[in-house]
Amino acid sequence: MSNIAPITQSKGGFLMEPQNLQEAMQLADMLANSNLVPKSYQGKAGDVLVACQWGSEIGLKPLQALQNIAVINNVPAVWGDALVALVRGSGLCEYIKQDWDPSTKTATCSVKRRGEPEETRTFSEEDARLAGHLSKDTYKKNLQRMLSIRARAFALRDVFADVLKGLKVAEEVEDYPAERDITPTPASSQQEKPASRTSVVLDRIKSVRDKPVEQQEPATIEVEPQPVDHSNAYADHCAAIEGAASVEEWTSAYTTAWAWAGETGDQTIADGIKQVAGERKAQLNKAK
Repeated sequence: MSNIAPITQSKGGFLMEPQNLQEAMQLADMLANSNLVPKSYQGKAGDVLVACQWGSEIGLKPLQALQNIAVINNVPAVWGDALVALVRGSGLCEYIKQDWDPSTKTATCSVKRRGEPEETRTFSEEDARLAGHLSKDTYKKNLQRMLSIRARAFALRDVFADVLKGLKVAEEVEDYPAERDITPTPASSQQEKPASRTSVVLDRIKSVRDKPVEQQEPATIEVEPQPVDHSNAYADHCAAIEGAASVEEWTSAYTTAWAWAGETGDQTIADGIKQVAGERKAQLNKAK
Protein backbone atom coordinates (compact mmCIF):
# COMPACT_ATOMS: atom_id res chain seq x y z
CA MET A 1 0.00 0.00 0.00
CA SER A 2 1.25 3.48 -0.79
CA ASN A 3 0.96 6.40 1.60
CA ILE A 4 1.18 8.99 -1.20
CA ALA A 5 -1.35 11.79 -0.84
CA PRO A 6 -3.75 11.95 -3.79
CA ILE A 7 -3.51 14.78 -6.28
CA THR A 8 -6.83 16.50 -6.84
CA GLN A 9 -7.74 16.72 -10.50
CA SER A 10 -7.83 20.31 -11.72
CA LYS A 11 -10.44 21.45 -14.20
CA GLY A 12 -8.63 24.67 -14.95
CA GLY A 13 -5.58 25.40 -17.06
CA PHE A 14 -2.36 26.88 -15.82
CA LEU A 15 -2.18 28.32 -12.33
CA MET A 16 -2.03 31.87 -13.73
CA GLU A 17 -4.56 31.00 -16.42
CA PRO A 18 -2.93 32.56 -19.51
CA GLN A 19 -5.50 33.68 -22.03
CA ASN A 20 -3.40 33.16 -25.16
CA LEU A 21 -0.18 31.61 -26.40
CA GLN A 22 1.83 34.77 -25.72
CA GLU A 23 0.82 34.82 -22.05
CA ALA A 24 1.50 31.09 -21.78
CA MET A 25 4.98 31.58 -23.21
CA GLN A 26 5.62 34.42 -20.76
CA LEU A 27 4.73 32.11 -17.89
CA ALA A 28 6.90 29.34 -19.34
CA ASP A 29 9.80 31.77 -19.78
CA MET A 30 9.48 32.92 -16.18
CA LEU A 31 9.55 29.33 -14.91
CA ALA A 32 12.42 28.37 -17.21
CA ASN A 33 14.53 31.18 -15.74
CA SER A 34 13.90 30.03 -12.17
CA ASN A 35 16.39 27.97 -10.19
CA LEU A 36 13.51 26.22 -8.43
CA VAL A 37 12.53 24.08 -11.42
CA PRO A 38 14.45 20.89 -12.34
CA LYS A 39 17.66 21.51 -14.27
CA SER A 40 16.30 19.67 -17.29
CA TYR A 41 13.76 22.50 -17.72
CA GLN A 42 15.97 25.47 -16.88
CA GLY A 43 16.44 27.72 -19.90
CA LYS A 44 13.97 25.67 -21.98
CA ALA A 45 10.75 27.65 -22.10
CA GLY A 46 9.31 25.47 -24.87
CA ASP A 47 9.76 22.29 -22.83
CA VAL A 48 8.25 24.01 -19.80
CA LEU A 49 5.18 25.03 -21.81
CA VAL A 50 4.59 21.52 -23.15
CA ALA A 51 5.11 19.94 -19.72
CA CYS A 52 2.62 22.35 -18.16
CA GLN A 53 0.07 21.53 -20.85
CA TRP A 54 0.56 17.81 -20.23
CA GLY A 55 0.09 18.44 -16.54
CA SER A 56 -3.06 20.46 -17.12
CA GLU A 57 -4.59 17.56 -19.06
CA ILE A 58 -3.97 15.02 -16.31
CA GLY A 59 -4.66 17.24 -13.31
CA LEU A 60 -1.23 18.58 -12.36
CA LYS A 61 -0.58 22.28 -11.78
CA PRO A 62 2.48 23.82 -13.49
CA LEU A 63 5.00 23.30 -10.69
CA GLN A 64 3.69 19.80 -10.01
CA ALA A 65 4.01 19.01 -13.71
CA LEU A 66 7.61 20.20 -13.86
CA GLN A 67 8.51 18.14 -10.79
CA ASN A 68 6.78 14.96 -11.91
CA ILE A 69 6.95 14.89 -15.72
CA ALA A 70 10.25 13.95 -17.32
CA VAL A 71 11.22 13.80 -20.99
CA ILE A 72 13.31 10.70 -21.62
CA ASN A 73 14.42 9.83 -25.16
CA ASN A 74 11.89 12.41 -26.41
CA VAL A 75 9.07 10.55 -24.63
CA PRO A 76 7.06 12.38 -21.92
CA ALA A 77 6.74 10.24 -18.80
CA VAL A 78 5.61 10.65 -15.20
CA TRP A 79 7.57 9.37 -12.21
CA GLY A 80 6.10 6.28 -10.55
CA ASP A 81 4.98 7.88 -7.28
CA ALA A 82 3.08 10.60 -9.14
CA LEU A 83 1.39 7.88 -11.17
CA VAL A 84 -0.16 6.48 -7.98
CA ALA A 85 -1.24 9.93 -6.83
CA LEU A 86 -2.96 10.68 -10.14
CA VAL A 87 -4.88 7.41 -10.08
CA ARG A 88 -5.95 7.84 -6.45
CA GLY A 89 -6.96 11.43 -7.09
CA SER A 90 -9.18 10.45 -10.02
CA GLY A 91 -11.83 9.06 -7.66
CA LEU A 92 -12.06 5.91 -9.78
CA CYS A 93 -9.67 3.77 -7.75
CA GLU A 94 -10.90 1.65 -4.84
CA TYR A 95 -7.49 0.34 -3.85
CA ILE A 96 -3.92 -0.42 -4.89
CA LYS A 97 -2.23 -3.41 -3.23
CA GLN A 98 1.43 -4.27 -3.66
CA ASP A 99 3.15 -7.46 -2.50
CA TRP A 100 6.64 -8.95 -2.70
CA ASP A 101 7.53 -12.64 -2.78
CA PRO A 102 11.16 -12.95 -1.61
CA SER A 103 11.36 -16.63 -2.54
CA THR A 104 10.68 -16.00 -6.24
CA LYS A 105 11.69 -12.34 -6.24
CA THR A 106 8.38 -11.38 -7.77
CA ALA A 107 6.54 -8.09 -7.32
CA THR A 108 2.75 -8.13 -7.51
CA CYS A 109 0.33 -5.23 -7.87
CA SER A 110 -3.44 -5.63 -7.60
CA VAL A 111 -5.71 -2.70 -8.39
CA LYS A 112 -9.47 -2.29 -8.42
CA ARG A 113 -11.41 0.27 -10.35
CA ARG A 114 -14.87 1.15 -9.11
CA GLY A 115 -17.47 -1.07 -10.73
CA GLU A 116 -14.88 -3.42 -12.23
CA PRO A 117 -13.18 -6.64 -11.04
CA GLU A 118 -9.71 -6.58 -9.51
CA GLU A 119 -6.77 -6.71 -11.92
CA THR A 120 -3.34 -8.09 -10.98
CA ARG A 121 0.02 -7.69 -12.68
CA THR A 122 3.40 -9.16 -11.73
CA PHE A 123 7.02 -8.53 -12.61
CA SER A 124 9.75 -10.92 -11.50
CA GLU A 125 13.52 -11.11 -11.51
CA GLU A 126 13.19 -13.59 -14.37
CA ASP A 127 11.14 -11.05 -16.35
CA ALA A 128 13.83 -8.45 -15.76
CA ARG A 129 16.50 -10.90 -16.86
CA LEU A 130 14.64 -11.75 -20.08
CA ALA A 131 14.24 -8.03 -20.78
CA GLY A 132 17.96 -7.43 -20.23
CA HIS A 133 17.54 -5.16 -17.18
CA LEU A 134 19.53 -7.02 -14.51
CA SER A 135 22.85 -5.63 -15.72
CA LYS A 136 21.72 -2.06 -14.99
CA ASP A 137 22.87 -0.33 -11.81
CA THR A 138 19.34 0.55 -10.68
CA TYR A 139 18.35 -3.11 -10.68
CA LYS A 140 21.58 -4.23 -9.04
CA LYS A 141 21.22 -1.72 -6.21
CA ASN A 142 17.45 -1.84 -5.64
CA LEU A 143 15.93 -4.88 -7.30
CA GLN A 144 12.74 -5.05 -5.24
CA ARG A 145 11.94 -1.38 -5.79
CA MET A 146 12.44 -1.55 -9.56
CA LEU A 147 10.40 -4.74 -9.94
CA SER A 148 7.60 -3.23 -7.83
CA ILE A 149 7.55 -0.09 -9.98
CA ARG A 150 7.27 -2.16 -13.15
CA ALA A 151 4.44 -4.33 -11.81
CA ARG A 152 2.58 -1.27 -10.56
CA ALA A 153 3.08 0.58 -13.84
CA PHE A 154 1.61 -2.28 -15.87
CA ALA A 155 -1.41 -2.53 -13.57
CA LEU A 156 -2.19 1.19 -13.43
CA ARG A 157 -1.63 1.86 -17.13
CA ASP A 158 -3.82 -1.09 -18.11
CA VAL A 159 -6.71 -0.26 -15.77
CA PHE A 160 -6.56 3.56 -15.73
CA ALA A 161 -5.49 4.37 -19.28
CA ASP A 162 -8.15 7.10 -19.50
CA VAL A 163 -6.77 8.82 -16.41
CA LEU A 164 -3.12 8.70 -17.48
CA LYS A 165 -3.92 9.63 -21.10
CA GLY A 166 -1.02 7.72 -22.61
CA LEU A 167 1.69 8.98 -20.27
CA LYS A 168 4.32 6.37 -19.61
CA VAL A 169 6.26 5.72 -16.42
CA ALA A 170 9.67 7.40 -16.29
CA GLU A 171 11.39 4.46 -14.61
CA GLU A 172 10.03 2.24 -17.38
CA VAL A 173 11.05 4.53 -20.24
CA GLU A 174 14.58 4.66 -18.82
CA ASP A 175 14.81 0.94 -19.60
CA TYR A 176 14.03 1.44 -23.29
CA PRO A 177 16.96 0.88 -25.68
CA ALA A 178 18.88 4.12 -26.11
CA GLU A 179 18.31 5.97 -29.35
CA ARG A 180 21.28 6.19 -31.65
CA ASP A 181 22.15 8.28 -34.66
CA ILE A 182 21.33 6.16 -37.70
CA THR A 183 22.57 8.75 -40.21
CA PRO A 184 25.41 7.03 -42.12
CA THR A 185 28.74 8.81 -42.43
CA PRO A 186 30.50 8.83 -45.82
CA ALA A 187 33.19 6.47 -44.50
CA SER A 188 30.84 3.93 -42.97
CA SER A 189 28.54 4.03 -45.98
CA GLN A 190 31.43 3.26 -48.28
CA GLN A 191 32.54 0.32 -46.14
CA GLU A 192 29.08 -1.17 -45.73
CA LYS A 193 27.94 -0.55 -49.29
CA PRO A 194 30.89 -0.81 -51.71
CA ALA A 195 28.52 -0.57 -54.65
CA SER A 196 26.38 2.22 -53.23
CA ARG A 197 24.45 4.63 -55.37
CA THR A 198 26.98 7.32 -54.54
CA SER A 199 29.84 5.30 -56.05
CA VAL A 200 27.76 4.64 -59.17
CA VAL A 201 27.12 8.36 -59.57
CA LEU A 202 30.82 9.13 -59.10
CA ASP A 203 31.72 6.57 -61.77
CA ARG A 204 29.29 8.21 -64.15
CA ILE A 205 30.76 11.63 -63.50
CA LYS A 206 34.29 10.29 -64.03
CA SER A 207 33.35 8.64 -67.31
CA VAL A 208 31.84 11.87 -68.58
CA ARG A 209 34.87 13.85 -67.43
CA ASP A 210 37.28 11.56 -69.34
CA LYS A 211 35.43 11.94 -72.64
CA PRO A 212 36.60 14.52 -75.20
CA VAL A 213 35.02 17.89 -74.64
CA GLU A 214 33.06 17.78 -77.86
CA GLN A 215 31.51 14.46 -76.88
CA GLN A 216 30.54 15.41 -73.34
CA GLU A 217 26.90 15.14 -72.42
CA PRO A 218 25.16 16.47 -69.33
CA ALA A 219 25.69 14.02 -66.51
CA THR A 220 22.64 12.76 -64.71
CA ILE A 221 23.30 12.93 -61.00
CA GLU A 222 21.06 10.96 -58.71
CA VAL A 223 20.47 12.60 -55.37
CA GLU A 224 20.81 10.42 -52.30
CA PRO A 225 17.56 10.18 -50.33
CA GLN A 226 17.63 11.78 -46.91
CA PRO A 227 18.09 9.34 -44.01
CA VAL A 228 14.80 8.41 -42.39
CA ASP A 229 14.31 9.24 -38.71
CA HIS A 230 12.67 6.14 -37.23
CA SER A 231 12.53 7.37 -33.63
CA ASN A 232 8.86 8.43 -33.60
CA ALA A 233 7.67 5.27 -35.33
CA TYR A 234 9.76 3.16 -32.98
CA ALA A 235 8.20 4.81 -29.94
CA ASP A 236 4.69 4.31 -31.39
CA HIS A 237 5.25 0.59 -32.05
CA CYS A 238 6.69 0.07 -28.56
CA ALA A 239 3.69 1.86 -27.07
CA ALA A 240 1.29 -0.33 -29.05
CA ILE A 241 2.99 -3.50 -27.82
CA GLU A 242 3.11 -2.37 -24.21
CA GLY A 243 -0.51 -1.24 -24.35
CA ALA A 244 -1.76 -4.63 -25.51
CA ALA A 245 -4.34 -5.88 -23.02
CA SER A 246 -4.53 -9.43 -24.39
CA VAL A 247 -2.39 -11.96 -26.22
CA GLU A 248 -4.39 -11.27 -29.38
CA GLU A 249 -3.70 -7.54 -29.20
CA TRP A 250 -0.07 -8.29 -28.40
CA THR A 251 0.24 -10.58 -31.43
CA SER A 252 -1.23 -7.96 -33.73
CA ALA A 253 0.97 -5.16 -32.38
CA TYR A 254 4.12 -7.29 -32.40
CA THR A 255 3.50 -8.59 -35.93
CA THR A 256 3.05 -5.06 -37.24
CA ALA A 257 6.09 -3.77 -35.36
CA TRP A 258 8.30 -6.67 -36.46
CA ALA A 259 7.36 -6.18 -40.11
CA TRP A 260 8.17 -2.48 -39.82
CA ALA A 261 11.48 -3.22 -38.09
CA GLY A 262 12.44 -5.51 -40.96
CA GLU A 263 11.71 -2.75 -43.46
CA THR A 264 14.06 -0.37 -41.68
CA GLY A 265 16.95 -2.77 -42.03
CA ASP A 266 18.25 -1.66 -38.63
CA GLN A 267 19.18 -4.55 -36.35
CA THR A 268 19.18 -2.34 -33.26
CA ILE A 269 15.55 -1.39 -33.91
CA ALA A 270 14.63 -5.06 -34.44
CA ASP A 271 16.36 -6.06 -31.20
CA GLY A 272 14.56 -3.30 -29.29
CA ILE A 273 11.15 -4.35 -30.64
CA LYS A 274 11.89 -7.97 -29.74
CA GLN A 275 12.93 -7.00 -26.22
CA VAL A 276 9.81 -4.91 -25.53
CA ALA A 277 7.56 -7.61 -27.01
CA GLY A 278 9.14 -10.35 -24.91
CA GLU A 279 8.70 -8.31 -21.76
CA ARG A 280 5.02 -7.60 -22.43
CA LYS A 281 4.29 -11.20 -23.44
CA ALA A 282 5.73 -12.42 -20.16
CA GLN A 283 3.44 -10.02 -18.29
CA LEU A 284 0.35 -11.15 -20.18
CA ASN A 285 1.17 -14.82 -19.58
CA LYS A 286 1.56 -14.27 -15.85
CA ALA A 287 -1.72 -12.32 -15.69
CA LYS A 288 -3.72 -15.28 -16.95
